[in-house]
Amino acid sequence: MNRSLRVIIMVYIAVFILTGCKDMKEVDRITFPVVLGIDWDEENSRIKICTQVSTLSAQSGGESPSGTKYSVLEGEGKTLKEAMDNIIDHAQQYISWKQLIAVVFTDKMAKRGIIRELDVLSRNEQIHLNSYLIITTDSLRDLLGTSPVIETGLPTAIVGVGLISEQSTHSKAVTMKDFIAASLNNEIEPVLPQIAIYRKENAQKDAKNELDYRGLGVFKQDRLVGWLNEKETIALLFVSGIQNQGSFTLLQTESNGDGEITVSEHTTKTKYIPYIKNNEPGMLLTISAEYDIYSYITTHKIDIAEVDKINNMVATHIKKQVEALINKAQHELNSDILGFGGKIYRKYPKYWQENKEHWPEIFPEIDVIVEVEAKLRDTGELTNSFKYQQDKD
Repeated sequence: MNRSLRVIIMVYIAVFILTGCKDMKEVDRITFPVVLGIDWDEENSRIKICTQVSTLSAQSGGESPSGTKYSVLEGEGKTLKEAMDNIIDHAQQYISWKQLIAVVFTDKMAKRGIIRELDVLSRNEQIHLNSYLIITTDSLRDLLGTSPVIETGLPTAIVGVGLISEQSTHSKAVTMKDFIAASLNNEIEPVLPQIAIYRKENAQKDAKNELDYRGLGVFKQDRLVGWLNEKETIALLFVSGIQNQGSFTLLQTESNGDGEITVSEHTTKTKYIPYIKNNEPGMLLTISAEYDIYSYITTHKIDIAEVDKINNMVATHIKKQVEALINKAQHELNSDILGFGGKIYRKYPKYWQENKEHWPEIFPEIDVIVEVEAKLRDTGELTNSFKYQQDKD
């Protein structure tokens, strides 16, 4: 084989093997949504969406050293897919959903049901099932137009929901995968973290609005049925074992005024013990909590009797919070957010198979008993308060 023929063969091989630039996109012509907001227009029966997008601009000599700019795009349609396609027309650029971190639903959308929209998102090969889901009662455009108070390079505090939930006792991170799994079975009902815009009192006119995660939206399957406030959220995360570290202050009546004891929960172990009595299901919750004392402002002397008294106060406080949560879940929301159904199914599968279709009627009526044991850690390191020393002197 002569040399020229070999060259021709190599050229043909290279044509078929090497990739070309046909499907390549210039980086400054790509728009990356990082947050998607979904709302329901009741008057026109249409879905409206907002996306906070990150555009990698070639003109990087402007506001940001990295050349990253953020803006909000809007679209609408009869379905979520139509609304997402409508955004492409507004952007006049290639839309890549690969960097989508969070999806925010308004309460109007959530009350209607969101399983159809989640089905659309889950079928999009660019969208990850570990994207976070959030709920809000605020305007999506205002929410997505809010910048972080501290410049971190992130477009909004919304995308920090995962980190926030790890450190906060007032929120819980929920992914698309988690929500879909919960909404498609009868073992536990899903919840979503609520995000809201707030502005500090006496703030300057040019001060930025801030975002706050407080409370949870409660669902029954895929429909929003109500809310948990801050205390109820803490109780849910506590009894579910999701977040053990939280603090609260107890008042202790004294002759010269009320003393204060601030305790911080250290570890919590909760056991769910389902039972059936006279063919009626019930649930026993036994909670074992260890805690530390962060603040002890009282005239009482620390001794064994005082520690026992504090243990009882802490146990009573936890018991009241958990019972209030269960009462609301059963009688106001009728949503099994604690997963009683799943626990009954695992212990009494035959009963569950016979009654699972009637669980929404059974759940509000089941008897729930809460038992709490609280124990102070490292009692040997606890000293009397300065207030006690002053009164003693």
